[in-house]
Amino acid sequence: TPQHGQPTLLMCNHASLYDIPITYAAFPDLTIRMLAKKEMRKIPFMGKSMEVAGFPFVNRHHRQQAIQDMQKVREMLADDIVMWMAPEGTRSRDGQLAKFKKGGFITAIQAQAMIIPMVIRGANMILPAKTLRFALHQHVDVVVGQPIDASQFSLEQKDELIALVHSTMQNMLDEPIDQNF
Repeated sequence: TPQHGQPTLLMCNHASLYDIPITYAAFPDLTIRMLAKKEMRKIPFMGKSMEVAGFPFVNRHHRQQAIQDMQKVREMLADDIVMWMAPEGTRSRDGQLAKFKKGGFITAIQAQAMIIPMVIRGANMILPAKTLRFALHQHVDVVVGQPIDASQFSLEQKDELIALVHSTMQNMLDEPIDQNF
């Protein structure tokens, strides 16, 4: 679990809108905010609710604005807020782990943050991306990996950090599900 005073990013695969509520259920004692694409602001009720709750938004289509938006994330990390981030940048249509975007890793290195890799298996069956097809009563597994210290990487090594987190999360997704609990 995150330590007080240590900037922390929860990096999670993103296959369903249910990923965020599942994360809150998995970490009920943490102050977590989700990094959201700016388009989320336009969703009635939800966008305004996210804004009021202090969720940061990022403009993924304008590089300079995205850099400024990520400064807000660094400030939140410094204030002991755990940031939930989907390094893929969008929801997966098939539940498979996609290529990661660089911004979150640059932010993690600059903030000297701890990255906690996390995967949610099965959430894509509840509400798949780009649909309104709900299928409740699905089994979901939350797998939390060992923390990765981004302060051990320089900005020039960001691709190594991205590869490490990606392979860690892919291994977590590929692990057989333990039915003994």
